[in-house]
Amino acid sequence: MINALAGTTSHYEPPNRASAETIHAAGCTCGACPACLTAKNADRPTAKAKQDAAAEWRRNEDRETGKEVALRKSLEQMTPAEREELRRLRDKDRAIRSAENFREAVAGRYVSGNVRFRYARGPDGKPYAVEAQADFDTEPVLGDPRATLRKADAIKRAALATMSPEDRAAALRAELRAEEARRDLRQGDAVRERYHREAPSLAGATLDLAA
Repeated sequence: MINALAGTTSHYEPPNRASAETIHAAGCTCGACPACLTAKNADRPTAKAKQDAAAEWRRNEDRETGKEVALRKSLEQMTPAEREELRRLRDKDRAIRSAENFREAVAGRYVSGNVRFRYARGPDGKPYAVEAQADFDTEPVLGDPRATLRKADAIKRAALATMSPEDRAAALRAELRAEEARRDLRQGDAVRERYHREAPSLAGATLDLAA
């Protein structure tokens, strides 16, 4: 019987399994089949796309650098008017920065916030400072008129170094605070003088009462 079975041709066929492509059609959202993976990879930027983006960024950067270079002129290329303008801007920039250094040294602790610079571009394409602004704390020192006077004096000297409208206004406010402090000091001196003048008579009256 074994021989008979051995001589019989087998007609067994494995079950027909549908491929993943036929089971998971386009639009599948399982996230693991070839169709889903293909769609996912299609959304990712390719290496070439990244290279193209980097190249475009470099081209834009080069164009900006080229604009800066195109603005620059050497002294030989400038007209007499441009050379005079450049000299004026350089002198102004040095004066502004020197005044700022002085302001910082004299009244830096009374400046609230950062110093704001305004720039102008010269014929050589470079920026030059033409104005500097700072906000001064001109409030009086509570309970200490002499400290208020010292503070006001420092602010006035620092503000008048630049002579900008904002700094002149700060110097005026500081002077008003100083005048208030001087008035307080005069009142305090008057009270002390009166006390010292009347103290002996008050002491005598106390002795008479004791007697």
